[in-house]
Amino acid sequence: MVTGEDKTSVDSFDVDPWDEPSTSNTHQLTAIRVKQEAMKSQIETQMPDSVDSPSMSMQAERASPVEDFENEPQITSPPAKRPQNRGFLQVKTFVFFDLETTGLILEPPSIEGSITERGQATAGLERFIRETSLHSYPHVTELAMVAVDRDILKSAMHRMSDKDHTLRNNGELKSRRVSLPCSVHSRLIKPILTEAEWIELENKRKEKPFVFHIGRFEMERQRTFLDEWLGIRIFLQGLPKPACLVAHNGLKFDFPILFGELLRNHVINDAIPSEVYFLDSLLAFRSIDDAIYTEMRSLISALDWKMIFEQIPVQKAPAKQVQVTTARTTEDRDLFEESPQSASHTLAPMESYEMKTPERPPPTRNSLSEPSKLTARRSLFSPNAKAVQSPTSCSEANVEEVPVDHPLLYLNSEQWSPSKKNRELSKYFLKTSNGKWEFDKNAAMSDSRVRGSYKLENLYSKNIHDTYDAHSAEPDCHALAQVCLSYGEAFVNYADKMAATFPF
Repeated sequence: MVTGEDKTSVDSFDVDPWDEPSTSNTHQLTAIRVKQEAMKSQIETQMPDSVDSPSMSMQAERASPVEDFENEPQITSPPAKRPQNRGFLQVKTFVFFDLETTGLILEPPSIEGSITERGQATAGLERFIRETSLHSYPHVTELAMVAVDRDILKSAMHRMSDKDHTLRNNGELKSRRVSLPCSVHSRLIKPILTEAEWIELENKRKEKPFVFHIGRFEMERQRTFLDEWLGIRIFLQGLPKPACLVAHNGLKFDFPILFGELLRNHVINDAIPSEVYFLDSLLAFRSIDDAIYTEMRSLISALDWKMIFEQIPVQKAPAKQVQVTTARTTEDRDLFEESPQSASHTLAPMESYEMKTPERPPPTRNSLSEPSKLTARRSLFSPNAKAVQSPTSCSEANVEEVPVDHPLLYLNSEQWSPSKKNRELSKYFLKTSNGKWEFDKNAAMSDSRVRGSYKLENLYSKNIHDTYDAHSAEPDCHALAQVCLSYGEAFVNYADKMAATFPF
């Protein structure tokens, strides 16, 4: 089925996210709300006061999604709900979330603008939903949630960092994957389709069996979304709060489609439990990476190059070998194209994470002896790397000759996350005419925007040095969790800042 990296993208917001609906749209919105209020009144007469989720008998009495589908008005806005996005939030449970569907969202709205705070993420999701008709949403065929406690997630981040450090020192390109205790709720779902839609789906499956890997035979033997929603909601209700649903490119795929299913099945009033927020990991990764590039440029400009030159006579010393990750060539880039609905965002300005002041080498003036800091740095970057790729490794690496005054040898990176270390590409360090070094942030950001570079499979390959079974909901959730681990506590800090309230 269709998965995260094939999903529509949040390019940007083309209008002010806080614009109100037009007058004509407001009439349609009112019709939806009147219908929902009538349904809510009917539900409340059948429920005990202590119950806040629908009973199975109540679900059975609701109108069939197929019977009522043609009469459903166009979605112009989600139900009336003005979320309160708090200034401070500490996520206690991270829920890695993924949907597989019968296809992509048809004619998704173009969105432009910046997302610099959690309220703008909520407004962006609301606008996307408002401008998308119910008929444009595909049907869900798989849904998975992998819930991880905050402290367990941070502990796993430290274990992955230690594992990555050890493997780098040994020059090994083995998997960085670590165990991650979690709670899982995963469901195959039977979509309510007409015969023509089933035939269309089977034709898609023949064309792209690696994407649409579950057939009609298997899906027809599952329960519907309406049947499964009660269990999904109970799972979310039972998690320690605040909880945050994390989906890759979720702002323009998973979360709008979830809304579409809730509305299509008349359970929009029994939707997301309170204190459950959402986060788009695609936005998170790009924001964190941009902060790394900004930090790198600041660090390099702050180094005392005069002192370094006095300690290391560069003109006499031989070049040193440093293992670095290579950037993809133009030919490589063509192999990793995202879908036409690829993602591009204007991102939130992020604080610099895990910044360390570079340590200066001990005084060894007028000597060719190698400073202790340089020795440690060379060890970190594996100058004698075995360069033996494990059967499951997908990383590209090589050993390059760099001058002994190269900035890579002097940055204190022992505590950096695996993802941050992967951003140390020697091509972005330029030596000026006066002998100083600079970090080319623009070039680094340009390369990070290459189509396909933020697909989940490629991030997993680059940061975890491994592969996984993509295009299945639960494996995608576990893969996303591992990639988040590779970003270290910078990801947790971003989530605390940007986890947003659902507008439904």
